[in-house]
Amino acid sequence: MFDVFVSYRHSDGVIVRRLVAALERRGLQVWFDETAIPDFGGITDEARRGLAESKALLVFYSATYPHSSPCQWELTLAFLASARLGDPRRRVLVVNPELAPSHIEPVELRDALYQTLDRADAARIEQIASSVAEHVAELTGGLGGGMVAERVAWVPQQPFGAVRFVGRQREMWRIHSALHAHLAGMTQGVVGPGVVQVSGLGGIGKSLLAREYALRFAGAFPGGVFWLDAQSDVGSADPTAQADRRYQQIWRLAVSLLGGNALEGKPPGDVEAQLRKELDGRDPCLWVVDDLPPGLSADRVHMWLGSGAARTLITTRSREYSALVAEVPLGVLEPAEALEVLTAHRQPDDDQQLAVARSMVQELGGHALALDVVGAMLRYESFGELLAHLREPGEDALELAARLREELPTGHERSISATLAHSLGRVDEAARDLLRIASLLAYEPITAELFTAILVRADGVDRDATRMRVIASLDEIYSLSLIEQTVDDGWQIHPLLARTVEIQEHDHSRWVALERAGFVARADHLADYQYLVPGTEHGTITRYSSYRALVVDLARAWPGDLDLAPLRCCVEHLAKLGWVWIRNAWQEIPDVEPPRVSITVMDRGKWVLALAILLVGDLADEPRFAEWQSIVLTGRLWTYLKSRFSEEGFQGSESRDALYEAVKETVDRLVQVGYPGASERTLPPEYLY
Repeated sequence: MFDVFVSYRHSDGVIVRRLVAALERRGLQVWFDETAIPDFGGITDEARRGLAESKALLVFYSATYPHSSPCQWELTLAFLASARLGDPRRRVLVVNPELAPSHIEPVELRDALYQTLDRADAARIEQIASSVAEHVAELTGGLGGGMVAERVAWVPQQPFGAVRFVGRQREMWRIHSALHAHLAGMTQGVVGPGVVQVSGLGGIGKSLLAREYALRFAGAFPGGVFWLDAQSDVGSADPTAQADRRYQQIWRLAVSLLGGNALEGKPPGDVEAQLRKELDGRDPCLWVVDDLPPGLSADRVHMWLGSGAARTLITTRSREYSALVAEVPLGVLEPAEALEVLTAHRQPDDDQQLAVARSMVQELGGHALALDVVGAMLRYESFGELLAHLREPGEDALELAARLREELPTGHERSISATLAHSLGRVDEAARDLLRIASLLAYEPITAELFTAILVRADGVDRDATRMRVIASLDEIYSLSLIEQTVDDGWQIHPLLARTVEIQEHDHSRWVALERAGFVARADHLADYQYLVPGTEHGTITRYSSYRALVVDLARAWPGDLDLAPLRCCVEHLAKLGWVWIRNAWQEIPDVEPPRVSITVMDRGKWVLALAILLVGDLADEPRFAEWQSIVLTGRLWTYLKSRFSEEGFQGSESRDALYEAVKETVDRLVQVGYPGASERTLPPEYLY
């Protein structure tokens, strides 16, 4: 067992070693690591074990301490563990070598308990060592007693930590305090579950801050971290489609907590109620709603919030929701933090380069995305060359600044736009093609295979050679911080960069060719789904529902002058899979293989027609799909159905009425079992004529 774990910035090593020596002279067991850890790294497993086996954390909180990611990981982990053991100030001890405490976060550590130190005062070091020795002598047990024993569950998969994340400590602790303010409701007048929004301009780092907070403070949420992407809420003006896409994410979270068997066949309302009941009984968890779009009603906002033990963290570009939830506005990076981001790839060689780097920070106004992009380019260009580009933007950059002025910090539009334009100018045509595709599909991650398929479709080139070119180009644009890798082997571009690529596009014919190829390649990909039938490993209604939403979204966006044949294949495949699901829902035998089910002609007609009506209903507001029924009801199906009803003795309007009632009965049944898209849908008789 260690008495203290010393957390410090490596640049403060000289004076900290003197303090450690004074502690050891008093018989204390000190965990002290002299290894230089990169400032953008995380906490090591060895350090985590050392903290768990230490009674207290001793922080040498210099002005540069907040800029070290490993230091902040150590502080956060110790603070959360100490809070679970009682008052965190008893086990987190601060030595402040600065004149004022304003740099110390969280604010709880700024009070009279912290020790001040003049770096040149040897006697004061001895006094602090004696004070620490007396304090830890009264402590029993290690910080491990307050740590979460296991890794916190993430849904979906836990993301990568940010490689170049720096600073934002004050904002992180403000988020944490706001999320837990309701626990002090008796004194602060706060009631209800903790909800906070992070608001700010595009590219300022809102999503990155939310992700880093969730990673570092995961120990405060042993019930798990659940991430929802609200960006899909702006993908369509159709409220039903928006609700469907939100429900897919809710279903995914519910399955992760409750298991698919417990939810299969339940309508959406019951699934959400069961999820909320589960959250009510869980340990505290974090519910992140990323990129909430502007213009939502209060009801729509509340629809996205967590419940029970869930603390909700929202990111949004809008400040219009501040009346509904607590707000942490996110501004540009502080100069010191901005300089660290800029020089992460390449450090200045001398004072002259350092001065140029500081001028670049000033030109970019601390804009996180622009700093990251410029920093990446420093591996290929000099500090002076890049500064000249920022100060003398070309016509393209000026046009870009005019188009993006509402999305960038006032007064820095030209420099930031020059950065983005110049970074795009560095890539070759092959890499630019990938940026075009990523911008066209900015709302979803793209795999290398889909990049390849789109280029093969657009250019008619060899697939193997194209895939090698894609891999090389991905490496190029990733090295320039123009694209990021996702946890599922996908690639995604920042929305601000996607807008820049679109605005800067001068080859309209190439843009259109890739867009059209993208539609066809995605349709080919979706038409090849072969594993969604019930009874198979992937045959769950969750996966089928997600697949169905993708097909419908693709159909909505399909260009009017593009051949419908690839889309028809998607819909026909969707219809075949949907028929199996409808049939099994009706027969109440979801685990039975399709060939083993014996059904009547009448029943088969009901199921297939019900599926057709649901698909038609999804696209009923699209005039250019007036003939959508003929795509869904292919071949002789409609004629066949009508003839079979005639054979059953129904004639004329009697036949139509009987068919309508049969289909309505099927749709009602589908609503009961939660079939995607069936909920609350009316059944207009005109679809049957």
